[in-house]
Amino acid sequence: MTSRDLPRPIVDWFPLVPRSRPPAGSLTARLAEIHRLARAPQPIEGAGLPTAEALNKAALLASDHSMASLAADLCRRQLQVFVDAAPLPPVLLKAALQPLVNLGRLATRAGDTARAYAIFTGLYDAARTRGTVSIEQTDVDFAELSDGHDALRTAERFLWTVLLADGTRALTQAGRWADALDHVRRHNGIGQRLLDGRQVLILAHCATRNYREALGHLDASLTQDPWEKAVAAVLRLLCLRTGNLPSEAASAAATSAYLTLGTDRAHVVFRTRLGLSLLALAPRGPAVRAVATRLVQDARCHSDGRAVAMALNDPYLRPHLTVDELDCLTHIAAEAGQARDTLPLGLLADLKTSADIAENNLRYAIARLITGHHHASGVPTNTSH
Repeated sequence: MTSRDLPRPIVDWFPLVPRSRPPAGSLTARLAEIHRLARAPQPIEGAGLPTAEALNKAALLASDHSMASLAADLCRRQLQVFVDAAPLPPVLLKAALQPLVNLGRLATRAGDTARAYAIFTGLYDAARTRGTVSIEQTDVDFAELSDGHDALRTAERFLWTVLLADGTRALTQAGRWADALDHVRRHNGIGQRLLDGRQVLILAHCATRNYREALGHLDASLTQDPWEKAVAAVLRLLCLRTGNLPSEAASAAATSAYLTLGTDRAHVVFRTRLGLSLLALAPRGPAVRAVATRLVQDARCHSDGRAVAMALNDPYLRPHLTVDELDCLTHIAAEAGQARDTLPLGLLADLKTSADIAENNLRYAIARLITGHHHASGVPTNTSH
């Protein structure tokens, strides 16, 4: 089994870790939230910038509807607001990096994994060396963007986690398992827990049919949480199938572990991807209907457009859907705008208006936060901007 032979869900979605994602509800609900965040009261001190969150969610909504150019433009505009306000304290520098990270994620979504990987590595290297990186025709000088050592250390730690998660995913989605393994080793990303690095270690061996090594690394993993046990069970099933070994008991164990997962809305995409991966590895058997039912219930309960779209488009799940389930999921997908390649003109105008308001309010919020930070630390306020 080469990387090309791995089941498509494994290549597309693994390493698979339950990171929180904003729900993709109906179009009207998502636009209403962006509208609210763009106009929300801004903090005087501490973390949390509703206006920055509004711009991030606006970019995500644009990306979800095939408007990659608009999404990238929103990221660049948000970045420029932070650059104009530099130097930034730690509480603001991390927020300033988010639109840069999002540009890398947009490249991954577009299938340009080489560019995505270059963005993630460039950001981390620039933060580590206090240097400059050029991304999307924008030069970012970390020495000028930050207000000192503490801010730079915050940036470096944050971008290291991004490099291990998103940088690794850019390589695995291209089927570059050997490069991904070298990447996580080079950046000290392989621990005992079943996080990105250790999953890559196991999958890289599966991709070269070295299933005994893969099973050995899996057996040596620490699986403390229910999600880790469920992922481990699916990986064990993959290893056994790679070696053409009996897998009925492993399939039953993976199904049981999946069905015992919780119902946290923030992790519905994780559960959907794991369940669909399980179906791809074990598309037949008495437990298939139970997995299909759980997938539908999860997507229906949370009305998450991304989870629903994955379910509707999955070749292993679709044959098991009843007419009522298919109708329900199709309705949710329509409400979320998943069937549209772009936003209707009226909704697009609303999105752009909210983004403009968020950008203006973000400038004001950053200025207040910097003034408060300088007063608290006894540093004279920079009035040159």
